[in-house]
Amino acid sequence: MILVVKFLIKKIWQSIPFRPVTLLVFVLFHVEEQYPFSHFPMYSRLQTEASVLYVTDEDRNPLAMRRVLNTGTATAKKIYKRELAEITNPLGRDSADSTLEERQLASQRTMEQLLARLDESALPEGTRELRSYLKQFSLEKDGTLDRSEPELLSVHRL
Repeated sequence: MILVVKFLIKKIWQSIPFRPVTLLVFVLFHVEEQYPFSHFPMYSRLQTEASVLYVTDEDRNPLAMRRVLNTGTATAKKIYKRELAEITNPLGRDSADSTLEERQLASQRTMEQLLARLDESALPEGTRELRSYLKQFSLEKDGTLDRSEPELLSVHRL
């Protein structure tokens, strides 16, 4: 009986066109959304909002984060988003629904990590504090760019 079943399965498999593709589709159907197959859908649609996290001195002059903090704004924003998720997700909320206090706490934690990388010799002379800001950009329905004021998240005295 087992030999008959094996023979039938082999015949069916051989009759399927594009067997490797069929096998791949079957495997991916069962794997679903698991890394590395689809960790997240990159650029599946363009967002109408974007934000940037940046650091300034006390006079609101933006600093070259790569030189001063040995990291770029993209990495700093990833750290910030991770910290914000750690604050909001245990409460059952999405980071997008965070309060100002939660964003400030996430920024405080982010800056503590970034300040460990601080190269004081790269700071402009006389810099007494670093400030982190979150700037939101959003595309309005009429195609114009809404440029709201940046949100001050944290201040760190040097």
